[in-house]
Amino acid sequence: MADKIEAELRIPCDRQRLRGEIFSTCEVLEERYLEDVVLFRVRATPADIERQQGRPDISCDGWFISKRDNSVSFRPLDAGLGRRG
Repeated sequence: MADKIEAELRIPCDRQRLRGEIFSTCEVLEERYLEDVVLFRVRATPADIERQQGRPDISCDGWFISKRDNSVSFRPLDAGLGRRG
């Protein structure tokens, strides 16, 4: 089984049909409603995150890697999803 990572996905408030797709492929840790977007903090495999962020209505700036010492580091998308440093 692939290691899971955490990411924050954003969808426009008027694209609520995507909410069900996020819940069906990711473990949703947090859901926040802002003025014009819904933010989802999720845990999923890198492949599932890549599938979600590849959709035109979903955006993701990066993901969070949990380390063995329980610290969390943010990785921007251009660092590559499956790579750890």
